[in-house]
Amino acid sequence: MSISGKISIDIDFTEVATTGIDHGSLSKLHRITDTLSLTNGTTVNKADLLWSDRRTLDGTENLDLFGSITMATGTAFSPVELVGLYVKNRSTAYTLTLGGHASQAAPIFGDASDTVVIGPGGSFLVTRPDATGYGVIAAATLDQIKLVSSGSLDYDIMIWGRSA
Repeated sequence: MSISGKISIDIDFTEVATTGIDHGSLSKLHRITDTLSLTNGTTVNKADLLWSDRRTLDGTENLDLFGSITMATGTAFSPVELVGLYVKNRSTAYTLTLGGHASQAAPIFGDASDTVVIGPGGSFLVTRPDATGYGVIAAATLDQIKLVSSGSLDYDIMIWGRSA
């Protein structure tokens, strides 16, 4: 299997001031753009493992990132380094909490107190394309992402990493 991909972020906001302006208005464009391109491999700006899914959750689940989920090729997803994680909460009413596994939290979440709450319609993206990615993952240690929903919801998840 070989993977390549691109993450593009384009944030545009226009701020318009009308108060305190004698004639007309004053506007300012706020813009941030960023692109991360990844090619196949196990070094900087590379990844060679990819898993994604649309899932339904009503309660709690623990995703075992080493050997328990299957990639499109039918082989086990078993990264030793995480390079990125994207989660989209598709609900319009319920929250989705990531992290907080008591004993085997994946390196992206340091311990049980590290959580991210994704509100309805929200998303979470984190990448670390440097040489080490997010730490070392091994079977039965540091390989769990806990997800907790406040009600029945669907979410999208994509995780990319390196096999070495």
